[in-house]
Amino acid sequence: MGRRRVQHELISKESVRKVTFKKRRAGLKKKLSELTTLCGVTACAIICASFDHQPEIWPSPAEAVRVLDKFNNFPIKRRDMNNFDCLEDLKDLDHLLKEKIKVIADKIECEMGLKSIPANTDGHNIRPTKGG
Repeated sequence: MGRRRVQHELISKESVRKVTFKKRRAGLKKKLSELTTLCGVTACAIICASFDHQPEIWPSPAEAVRVLDKFNNFPIKRRDMNNFDCLEDLKDLDHLLKEKIKVIADKIECEMGLKSIPANTDGHNIRPTKGG
């Protein structure tokens, strides 16, 4: 017989909430340990609770810094144009495309002699190239 589905909501009684937190935190650390051992991946956890003075860092602060540095140094991957996770991603893409279209339109106008050499967003002049 399977387990019944648990309703996920804030536990109203603070003492029960703290006990549940401590048990689940231990379970999370155990699962992270298993994941890193069985799958050969690096992982860390920073767990903050409002009732603890310091966040708990697993496996150690030094290892967490190493993992976070590795994460921050990953090259930014180009997005698959068909894979957007949320509205914010689409808004960011819309803004980027509008900026690029404006730069291209300015270059075309400049090339046709309709406009002076446009300034780039960083303040540098954009010079059209010959033949292209």
